[in-house]
Amino acid sequence: MNDSPLSLPVLEGERVLLRPITPEDTPRIVAWRNDPEVLENFIYRGPFTAAVHTRWLQTRVASGEVVQYIIVDRETGRDVGSVYFRDVSRQYRSAEYGIFIGERAGRGKGLGSETARLFTDFGFDTLGLHRISLRLLSDNVRAQRSYENAGFRIEGVMREMVLLEGRWRDVTFMAKLEGDRAPEAKRNLVIIGANDFQNPLILRAKELGYVTHVFAWECGDVGERTADVFHPVSIVEKEHILELCRPLDPAGVCSIGSDLAAITVNFVAEGLGLVGNGMLSAMTATNKHLMRLAFERDGLPSCRSILVEEDTDLAALPLRCPLIVKPTDRSGSRGIRKITDRAELPEAVAFARAPSFEKKALVEEFAEGREYSVEYVSWQGEHHFLAVTEKFTTGAPLFVETGHLQPPLHMDEKTLAQIRALVPRVLDSLGVRFGASHTELKVDTDGSIRIIECGARMGGDCIGSDLVPLSTGVDFVRAVIDVSCGRAPELRPVHPGGVAAVRFLFSQEDLDALHRIQERCPENIFRVSEIDPIDGHEIRDSSTRYGYYILTADTQEEMSRLLRMSALPEAFLED
Repeated sequence: MNDSPLSLPVLEGERVLLRPITPEDTPRIVAWRNDPEVLENFIYRGPFTAAVHTRWLQTRVASGEVVQYIIVDRETGRDVGSVYFRDVSRQYRSAEYGIFIGERAGRGKGLGSETARLFTDFGFDTLGLHRISLRLLSDNVRAQRSYENAGFRIEGVMREMVLLEGRWRDVTFMAKLEGDRAPEAKRNLVIIGANDFQNPLILRAKELGYVTHVFAWECGDVGERTADVFHPVSIVEKEHILELCRPLDPAGVCSIGSDLAAITVNFVAEGLGLVGNGMLSAMTATNKHLMRLAFERDGLPSCRSILVEEDTDLAALPLRCPLIVKPTDRSGSRGIRKITDRAELPEAVAFARAPSFEKKALVEEFAEGREYSVEYVSWQGEHHFLAVTEKFTTGAPLFVETGHLQPPLHMDEKTLAQIRALVPRVLDSLGVRFGASHTELKVDTDGSIRIIECGARMGGDCIGSDLVPLSTGVDFVRAVIDVSCGRAPELRPVHPGGVAAVRFLFSQEDLDALHRIQERCPENIFRVSEIDPIDGHEIRDSSTRYGYYILTADTQEEMSRLLRMSALPEAFLED
């Protein structure tokens, strides 16, 4: 929500222009509010003076609890009334709507209905509201019809709720939800992927009024049930998906947290003329070898690496241990292994090439230090910082993530500033101009930074879909949807931020720790995933973990206590 009326935009409709209220409007507001024809529609009818209105501006409007505008009749250029949201709640994303047309010449022209539509759209799209309510005297039939035309629905009538001029009056309550708006011409949204990590995208799109068309291999994932329309097509069949999307005429195509899906997203977007980064950027940002070449070309601090194919002479590689061996084109910790002896190289390369789609591996220098990831969202080549995540892994040799924490526990302001200066250069190097991005890097004890990789998509493992909104208050999932549909993302927080973490289950011990937290600190648990039976199988990559849960806290101290309860090794929490 907005805290200062000075930063609010002017809103333009066909017949009305809405501008933020100023102190200079006080005499006009006072005159309108004391007009008997205006006053008869107000439930509050106490004395209304310049002092009362000034106090309103200095306390309610200045604090952001009220967002108030002046209504201008575009035909005449005259100020004719005022519209406002009061009791604006960041926590519940709600507000109460109010309007009055003070000038007689502005009444009966439909200005109120257009103002209601324009201002409520502003509330949903810019202020991040989910629910807008109002109340009116039940015998004000004309106003009720105007509100219904603007999309408000009656929720109930409180009989004889107020006593006005010696007579009990009924009050009607109406509301308009974010998803109640009339659908636009192009409201189908294509989503690539249906697993648990994609589900927040599906649910948020439905809240915004889109018809969700979800494409994925049919295997019982939750998105198959939550999608409006599920298309059982593998996400790698991008040509088939494109042809199925043509008759849908979608507003956008998107996905979160998947490199594989990002390729199909950009292929379909390019084929339909929708917003995307294009296939050249998509291929560079999903192939670690092409990525390393781009970083080397642009002088970015990365790890020295060598591409390994089936006939590569491993004995001739000019790299010294320790080394990391990984597939060129997979994510989710698949096929990754650290080696400390050259004798381990053939087995590690085979392990990395096996899950690779192109059957190639990358052998690279091992970067020391703590590992972090950085979330950005881009619009027309401008890159906007959102959050840094601290990563916890199993360590060598497989480095499977055990948890993530936002904001990081171990990062000073100097390092953060260096990262914020570096990541936009990384995105420019990969040709990323639109949408979410997830950059992984390591910071050594001497403060040096090395880029591990960068994906032109939201961080998986609940980083983008859950941790960013919880820690920053920014609706990151909506930003992804908006960009895919050709709209600039709204990045002002919609609620206060805090500290958020996700913890993954690797064993019965981890599950027991979850049960302890559920018993002792249930208020700190934001969400628990479906949990597979603990059968003792080896956790070799992210896809083989048993489940996860998300924690929230007000402070790092409180979160550290929760993470200790979660059986996270103490070493991760030490300085």
